[in-house]
Amino acid sequence: MSEAKWVYGNIKYENLIGEVVHKELNQAYHHFYLPVEYSNVNEDGYGGVPVEDPLTIRFGTDAFSDINGLLFEGSLTNIIDEMIDDNVLLRDGQMCIAKSDAEKFKRLVQGLQNEVNKLNKLIYNAVEE
Repeated sequence: MSEAKWVYGNIKYENLIGEVVHKELNQAYHHFYLPVEYSNVNEDGYGGVPVEDPLTIRFGTDAFSDINGLLFEGSLTNIIDEMIDDNVLLRDGQMCIAKSDAEKFKRLVQGLQNEVNKLNKLIYNAVEE
């Protein structure tokens, strides 16, 4: 399973316990976003440099903070690579998967293809501003 990394600083997980944490997380504002969305203004949405991997996903929360909160980052590319690594077999020097694993990869491909189709339609219908 892919782990999100905290973008700005270190976090001590052993301190994140108890009723206070539960309450804080339940009352906080949480959001996911794709920082590539801000590349047209040459940043990552938090004033940082644009991300290089367009499949970077960020999760932010204002829990435990009065200002910007916590920001975690992961990559759909890395998640898919880890899924492949967890299921890959080598047969005659070729990477492959077991037939019993093929259905989950088909579902992933179809889900990704649906999103690609949406994006391609938007690109095709792009207009001048």
